Amino acid sequence: MFKVVLSYRGRLIREADVVFLRELTAHNPTLSRRRLSIKVCEAWQWVQPNSQLRDMVCRSLMLALHPAGQIQLPAKRRETINNAIAHRRIAAVADPQLRLGPAIGYLLKHWQPLTLFLRQAGAPVDNNACERALKMTILHRKNSLSYKTVNGARVGDLFMSLINTCRLNRINPFAYLLAIATHPAEVQTHPSAWLPWNSPVCDGLD
Repeated sequence: MFKVVLSYRGRLIREADVVFLRELTAHNPTLSRRRLSIKVCEAWQWVQPNSQLRDMVCRSLMLALHPAGQIQLPAKRRETINNAIAHRRIAAVADPQLRLGPAIGYLLKHWQPLTLFLRQAGAPVDNNACERALKMTILHRKNSLSYKTVNGARVGDLFMSLINTCRLNRINPFAYLLAIATHPAEVQTHPSAWLPWNSPVCDGLD
């Protein structure tokens, strides 16, 4: 049984794994760190749930083993961009009237969250769903001419929640509200049967 050297991102790294990494780097001195990490993932079948190689995680592992003397990585092919320095350089050369400097500086400052969809399977490219939900709240408040009392705001929020739930379930909100208003006894007796996605008397959205 090989001794466990460390546990990294849910994977146990044993002495045999370190020996493999050491031999791989020694036998491939011309490969970049990225190419080495891809080879390691292919050999270990180290993949994400979507079957994509976990080469970035593997590269982080090798970078952790390198300073400790466990393995010897090849020299970096290029330097990592320093966001602060890059921001100042870009701002200095960009036309101030076009405001390219601050815009690109913002991109560099928030690079990790803005590129999450490239690394995380299923992550949306934009935030449109949340923006649409917030817009519905603003429109409802505007159309209601705001509220005079706390109870009025509570009732408005209740109707807004029902209307948005109907829209998400492709149910006609007007038909649903009319149905529950005209069948109060049935709604009180069997409330679960009158939820928007269960109501039998509502028309779907066109």
